[in-house]
Amino acid sequence: MTQNLRLAFKSNRYLKCVFNAVAIKVSAIAEKYPGGLDSFVQKHPVRCNRHIAVESCMGDDIEETMNDLLNNGMEIGEDFTFIAAGYDAIWIEAAKHLKIETGPIKIDLGVNWLKGVYHAGGLLVT
Repeated sequence: MTQNLRLAFKSNRYLKCVFNAVAIKVSAIAEKYPGGLDSFVQKHPVRCNRHIAVESCMGDDIEETMNDLLNNGMEIGEDFTFIAAGYDAIWIEAAKHLKIETGPIKIDLGVNWLKGVYHAGGLLVT
């Protein structure tokens, strides 16, 4: 019998990040994590789409996930990245544009494989 069932995959293009978050390439999990994506989603409370998996938390629990990734051969910047979604710089950057733009505002997350936008009061990644 399967225990602890939860929704891990979403059809959404964008996934929301809050507070402290880690975004991971799904392809890196499939290639490098022991047992692949199935094992990873059983161990960590991520939400996934076809390209990325995201875990968000309010405390320093994200460190456990990041250490698990590093201990299984993944590289920060290449396979995953940390996002301080509650960090003032993201909101300051978004606020600069709020009066002149009505749609999503692009946020640079420091890696070329991940796009971030501020929209409807939140940080979304794809």
